[in-house]
Amino acid sequence: MAHHTLLNQTTDVSRIGRRLALRCLPLGLWSLWRPASAQNERPFIFVYGDPLPPLSYTENGVLKGGSVRVIDELLNKRLKLSVTHQGFPWARAQAMVRSGDADALLGAYTPERAGYTVPTEEWLRQARLGAFVSARNPQWASFQKLSSLSDLAPLKLAYVLGNEWAQSVLADHRNLHSSPTREAAFRLLLAGRIDALVDVEVPTNMAISASGLESEVKMLPVTLATEEVKICVGNHSPLVAHIPAIDQTIRAMRKEGVISRLFKG
Repeated sequence: MAHHTLLNQTTDVSRIGRRLALRCLPLGLWSLWRPASAQNERPFIFVYGDPLPPLSYTENGVLKGGSVRVIDELLNKRLKLSVTHQGFPWARAQAMVRSGDADALLGAYTPERAGYTVPTEEWLRQARLGAFVSARNPQWASFQKLSSLSDLAPLKLAYVLGNEWAQSVLADHRNLHSSPTREAAFRLLLAGRIDALVDVEVPTNMAISASGLESEVKMLPVTLATEEVKICVGNHSPLVAHIPAIDQTIRAMRKEGVISRLFKG
């Protein structure tokens, strides 16, 4: 146990030291700091959850959405990096960054992602985690009185596989289930097999609308968590060396109001 604790502390110090070194690197030395293997031998691969409208989704064979527009403006147009956008089921997208098959993703910097990514200091948007229930549920009236995560303790909850944020928030919940997709979770809700789906507000509401379930699946008036959504770069990706420039550019884009406009489309 002592060895395990020491190993974790050493890993944390190493990770913090690496991030501090990046923050302090003079602007003119970025290209010199990059190792030979970090030169652009291939385009950087940025992965997204697909379908995850309105943030990322494929239409006529082209990946679109607010997240794609923001990252394209930031990395390709402003920083002149060669970045390709690829969409996958969210769990697979994260696994690709973890394995080194992709360079980065856009998401909350969760404890799970801390093990395989380095985040930007600046965030691009803020996300809200909520609880979605069936309007048919006999407990509908009592659900409206829920005001915190602890109030959900007696309920049967579910999260969508790949949503590491929801999974980490619900880590101590006893009656917890997973669902392969949001649509499958909606079916569980309507069948009464779970009481609530814990998921991110914007994409879940879009999935509800796309499924024609606006009158049957509702978000409760309770915020379970909020999180800053950042660019999470794989530990071994040469894109790590560009994080200081990325942060600087995000600050400029936010000041211009560009980020919110691109997310809105």
